[in-house]
Amino acid sequence: MRTTPFVALLVSLLLGCEPEPRTVGNAPKAAPAPVVTPPPPTPEESKPRSILGERTADIRDVQSEREKGGVATAPKIVSKDPIRIMGNAYVSIVGQASIFKIKQAMDVFKTVNERYPNDTKEFMEKVIQENNIALPRLPYYQEYAYDAESHQLVIMEYPARKEARERELDR
Repeated sequence: MRTTPFVALLVSLLLGCEPEPRTVGNAPKAAPAPVVTPPPPTPEESKPRSILGERTADIRDVQSEREKGGVATAPKIVSKDPIRIMGNAYVSIVGQASIFKIKQAMDVFKTVNERYPNDTKEFMEKVIQENNIALPRLPYYQEYAYDAESHQLVIMEYPARKEARERELDR
């Protein structure tokens, strides 16, 4: 009985027959990217602030906010607690309405100039200030930012601010 070739074929199929990767020459390996730790939030940043009926024109640059630990997030309802869900729904709806309002002003800017604003400074001058836009204030752990690459207003969330506040409450 000749099962040896069959067993060898079965083993090679199960283990795979990929050749070992080879490198040509002595190509240097890329150094790993340095890990950048964002600075801890200041006490003012992790302190809750009034948001009901409050307005702001504070819109930041998305790149610099990423360096501070901000993460772009979609305005959505995340709470499952029946007490907190109403506040969370308010924040979500306010964020979505703000983004739509800015999108409309951006569409007008693009129609007139045949381009989008190049940076946060131009965005603030030509879209926010010229249209007299004041956005609803977000909770202490979120800020508005302009992303020049995608030409959008985004909401940046700062997990470190939430964590600092939770640690403060646990004391």
